[in-house]
Amino acid sequence: MAEDCRTGGGQDHLKRSAFFVSDRTGITAEMLGHSLLTQFESIAFNEVTLPFIDTVEKARAAVERINRQGAEDGARPLVVSTLVHAELSAIVASANALFLDSFQIFIRPLEEELGVPASHAVGRSHSASDFADYHHRPKSVKAFSFCTSIPFCHEVFFMLKVLFLVDRSVWIEPSNKWCDPTISCTLG
Repeated sequence: MAEDCRTGGGQDHLKRSAFFVSDRTGITAEMLGHSLLTQFESIAFNEVTLPFIDTVEKARAAVERINRQGAEDGARPLVVSTLVHAELSAIVASANALFLDSFQIFIRPLEEELGVPASHAVGRSHSASDFADYHHRPKSVKAFSFCTSIPFCHEVFFMLKVLFLVDRSVWIEPSNKWCDPTISCTLG
């Protein structure tokens, strides 16, 4: 399980543990949780990501770990959860911690507003509804890396303006050239 300790800019005696719990990689819980915690600069947070909590056994083990950390810290941990399954979420919510269920905070009001139930499917935030579009992302990064690795770019990189456009092509100024990530690209 990944652990990461980030400290705020505040007093040393204000320390709390925060757990980001997910049934998948934990990236969504981690990003949301970390974004929220940055608003409390006077507290040093011990951030712990618990990914792939996708069984009852793993959920119970997560509760034990959260409770153990709370006892060590002498303060209730914070838990930011993106668990989709209600049963697993309820188990983790039983921990002696402030439990923030990211999905229920947003899903219920969205279901009411939209008038349809959510699918409650695991792993949807990182799925690719358009497979071809999804695979353009790595190509765009490759194009950016390639085009900025040319010696000319190193010499005048501060003058270049690289824009990633909607179609995932790269426009390089001032050369006024399109750089297609699937072919080689030169400046000039």
